[in-house]
Amino acid sequence: MNTQHFFREGEALLQELESIYDAHMKLEEGLPLVLSLWTLHTHMYKYFRITPYLWINSPVRGCGKTTLCTLLHSLSANAHYTVGISKAALYRIIETLAPTLVLDEAEGTLNDRDMLALVNAGYSRATGTVVRAYRDGLRSYQVFCPKIISSIKPVPHTIVDRSIKIELQRLLETDMVAPLHEDDESLGQDLLPKMHGWVEQYRGISRALTVHPISVPAPSTPGKRTFGVPCSRSHMCCARAAWRNCKRQRCD
Repeated sequence: MNTQHFFREGEALLQELESIYDAHMKLEEGLPLVLSLWTLHTHMYKYFRITPYLWINSPVRGCGKTTLCTLLHSLSANAHYTVGISKAALYRIIETLAPTLVLDEAEGTLNDRDMLALVNAGYSRATGTVVRAYRDGLRSYQVFCPKIISSIKPVPHTIVDRSIKIELQRLLETDMVAPLHEDDESLGQDLLPKMHGWVEQYRGISRALTVHPISVPAPSTPGKRTFGVPCSRSHMCCARAAWRNCKRQRCD
């Protein structure tokens, strides 16, 4: 399997994803890449032990949370949008569909301690199983899957610890972004089969990279890190450096 082709085609996919996020959202420098890497990971998360969540937060309404959730829903693997989902529905939909789960208006949902425990467990393959008792015995359900958590209010610290925080701000009059129509069914339809095909074609390389991961370059300034994924501007720059470093190590 040609490793150089793997990285060249992966780079092209990342550039296409970046251009979509950059066109429709007002985002801090580097965030389109972070969102693109996370989106691509939803198509191959089953190869990983951990799937960091996305926490989309804004101080007030009207900052683009719905727009970003719509973009992520259109571009992520097998995405399902939910509001006010119940605990039973949560673990059943994950067990049955293995989705990228969008939890919008998550403040209310995560106020429930049992629901919070389920979501906390689902970021790791090792902890991402819940057991329920029925009349005919016990049954296990998988809750490990990528999750997008959208809220205005703060979320519990256990969610913060498991998440990449995407903080949004209102558009200024001078900010120019392309409008996104919620009924635009064509968004991502060309990219989805490309990403799926890339993962399937290079399945062996993808698995090898998860078994023998590379180190993320250290940032030049201190800042919070979550799962080694950049969260501040200086950290965001490390994401592309990590991809290029991985490419250099595997291709040389």
